[in-house]
Amino acid sequence: MASIIQQYPSNGKDEAIIRKSGDFAPSYWGDFFISLPLKDDSSIEERVEELKTEVKKMVQHANEPLQKLSLIDAIQRLGLSYHFQEEINLSLKQINNEYCITDGLHAFALRFRLLRQHGYNTPTDGFKKFMNENGKFKESFSSDARGLLSLYEVGHFGLPGEDVLDEAIAFAGYHLKLIISKVSDSLAMDIERALDVPLRRGMARLEARQYIDVYERDEKPCHELLELAKLDFNRVQCLLQKELKDISIWWKDLGLIKKLSFARDRLVECYFWALGVCHNPHQSRSRRVFTKVIVFLSTMDDIYDVYGTLEELIPFNDVIQRRDMEAMKQLPEYMQIFIHALEGTYKEIEDELLVEGNSYRMGYLKEVVKRLSGAYLQEAIWGSHKYVPSLKEHLQDGQVISTIKCYMSEARVSEEEALLEFQKMISNAWKNINEELLKASTFPVSVVLAPAHSLACMGHVIYNKYDTYKDPAGEMKDKITMLMVDPVPI
Repeated sequence: MASIIQQYPSNGKDEAIIRKSGDFAPSYWGDFFISLPLKDDSSIEERVEELKTEVKKMVQHANEPLQKLSLIDAIQRLGLSYHFQEEINLSLKQINNEYCITDGLHAFALRFRLLRQHGYNTPTDGFKKFMNENGKFKESFSSDARGLLSLYEVGHFGLPGEDVLDEAIAFAGYHLKLIISKVSDSLAMDIERALDVPLRRGMARLEARQYIDVYERDEKPCHELLELAKLDFNRVQCLLQKELKDISIWWKDLGLIKKLSFARDRLVECYFWALGVCHNPHQSRSRRVFTKVIVFLSTMDDIYDVYGTLEELIPFNDVIQRRDMEAMKQLPEYMQIFIHALEGTYKEIEDELLVEGNSYRMGYLKEVVKRLSGAYLQEAIWGSHKYVPSLKEHLQDGQVISTIKCYMSEARVSEEEALLEFQKMISNAWKNINEELLKASTFPVSVVLAPAHSLACMGHVIYNKYDTYKDPAGEMKDKITMLMVDPVPI
């Protein structure tokens, strides 16, 4: 970041304050979603209901185990499972209790993955039939593209200590890279997607859009299911566009980014993030609230990391911790603007929750903001003193980009060695997530655990290769366009 000198009145005194510049690119989207004409999708409702009825019958009447499993998998990957949750749950319960698939790597791995995905703690013993006496997968499966892909996907559902699934990822990943150029177009597309972002770590809505193209090129697609997926995607896209229009108007009217021009203007990208966590159509309010929260946290991050001086940040954090409006008056004007906007948004959300008796939830939100503010301040203090914290210290308070450097300094290793070690840590963290999702819990999976898992997935989607959040005209722009601008051709 380049340093700049900006004349800024602080507490009534004119002082030349040296501030950093993030040199952030402006918003790619601007008023695009405000001016985007909204579509009327009511004309397709009757056809959607007809297709839903047909697909329900298909699930209910599919007697051959692999046929039923493949149909359920396609429904889920096409983003349609919220229409057929009852049928899917009943079918998987029957499959878990009655069906025993012994033939074929693909069928076995698919059954295992779907059951794990729906909370069944299926044992890994069955994979031994596909392995040799040395505990390695048999080389005879090295050319089974469909089986390898299913094996690779299922490997990412592993729990701590399940070495067989680690071996599945290594074996299948290696051979998939060798044979990807020799398979059909649809299978090659699916393999490329899996090697980039496996299903367990992907964004549900993005996966649905990508899989429509894959499924359409399949040798034997179910045409009713494909038509439903296209119509439903476009119907939901209309809903997302309306939500984005409303929240873009809110953001523009708030005017925060004009007053704090040093910060990143990433409202649409924050909505994309929220969509990844709350992807079902009925979660409209959750997406709106989540977007507002993220865009404020992003702005607060820029205050700490880019613009504020340490002398300003310490009292700023104190005001956020105590919510002391009198003390706020002693802060620089830009900080007062931020806190006024934050408190106003708190009030908006709280009033909405109050109607249904859920205003208690605001306490959790405010606590999260306080904790993040304290963590951002700690990092600013470290930076001002050029202090390199220990890895343990940094994993409560730091950012991922700096964590690598902390480990390199502490362990005295190269960047390559540090990256390999962190890949292991990330793999273990995903196993812990898988384990928590399978545990019997007092927390409803759909309400608490599933969104937490989806949030982890969005971290993978946004930061897997590089920080796409900082690059509004790059990869994230393409994904937003795919999901919220371009309809699927019917």
